[in-house]
Amino acid sequence: MRQLPLLTGIAMACVSTATSAELRVQDARIHPSSASQMATATAILHNNGDEPLQITALSAAAAERTELHSMTMSDGMMSMRRVPTLTLAIGETISLSKSGLHIMLYGLQTDDEISTHIPILFSFESGLSQSVEFQQVKAKPVHHSSNILPLIQPFHGSFERPESIGEKSSENYQKTNHQD
Repeated sequence: MRQLPLLTGIAMACVSTATSAELRVQDARIHPSSASQMATATAILHNNGDEPLQITALSAAAAERTELHSMTMSDGMMSMRRVPTLTLAIGETISLSKSGLHIMLYGLQTDDEISTHIPILFSFESGLSQSVEFQQVKAKPVHHSSNILPLIQPFHGSFERPESIGEKSSENYQKTNHQD
């Protein structure tokens, strides 16, 4: 008889651990860079569980390396740092954005022609993990508008005074610009 309460207690502990890792993820998107195999993943994370939820690792089969990063501004300089763990309190919502806390995917291997779903595996301190489908958003190509002038334009004129300028104009030019 004594073994039954012990087994029941162990089973209940397993159930409460399994239900405590309740991560709800919304608006999960991957934004690839148009110039490299890097991408930023953004989403809204919410802890639906009855215990704090600590994310300890991220991985994606489509990427060589997947990391959580934070972007901060200090002394006019933007810096990005790896964040080893992220804890969500009970009921807490955290927004992952390109300019703040976000997921970086390095060496991303995807088909650029179509929008695909890429699973990212969230690993938790409890030992549980959860796979979340992120939608890949097509990288927008950089377009240069025809009405924006380049920073450096070639000079197509002459440095000599054109013949159409009369003697009076030439004298005024010399008086105002070349006074000794």
